[in-house]
Amino acid sequence: MRKSSTTPAAPADGVITATRATNVALEQASVYTHGTTLGLNAILER
Repeated sequence: MRKSSTTPAAPADGVITATRATNVALEQASVYTHGTTLGLNAILER
């Protein structure tokens, strides 16, 4: 499991960074779960 900062300008960047940090090829993963606070932060910060 890895965590990466949310990148509002390019949300995929945070996902890619965290995925690469696992050092596991996606083809070898049996489960991949992604979560983000991007939407919640946008609402809270207006």
